[in-house]
Amino acid sequence: MADVLYLEMVPDAKGSEGMLTVDHYELIRRKVIIEGMGQRGTAKELGNSRETVAKALKLRIPPGYRLSQPRSKPVVEPVQHIIDAWLEENKKARRKQKQTAMRMYERLRDEYGFTGHYGTVQRYIKEAAHRPKEVFMPLKFEPGEEAQVDWHEGWIFDNGSERKCQFFSMKLCYSKATFVCD
Repeated sequence: MADVLYLEMVPDAKGSEGMLTVDHYELIRRKVIIEGMGQRGTAKELGNSRETVAKALKLRIPPGYRLSQPRSKPVVEPVQHIIDAWLEENKKARRKQKQTAMRMYERLRDEYGFTGHYGTVQRYIKEAAHRPKEVFMPLKFEPGEEAQVDWHEGWIFDNGSERKCQFFSMKLCYSKATFVCD
């Protein structure tokens, strides 16, 4: 009879024993893939659900913890729009005129009655700096330098009869002028 290896579950953040480690995944994969045991039997022997066994076979390592929705920030949310406005002003201001995180915190505390901690404001400002920004490349063309060309097929009415035609269409990039020939 084969030796059965049991691993202890690692307590998750709530204290319940529900998180599987890499060793658990390895044991499940070994039992099913190498030893040829069925998923249902492996689940029963190790005390896991069949869904857990299927997940362990699908993924080589346990997936990291993912939040289902972003954490709420009850302290900074009421003043979030104010900080964002100050950060926009900072983008336009000269280097010596820009507000630091400490200055923003002091203004929030004095002018708006903010009761949070300086670290909260500092953390929000740091996160705001790393938000994805919209990126684009402006396209600039000289007259006659570039055009977009395409062939089309369509139906036209010519002297009361309908016929199929091939169209050549060209649009100049500088002037946006369109030329169509059949």
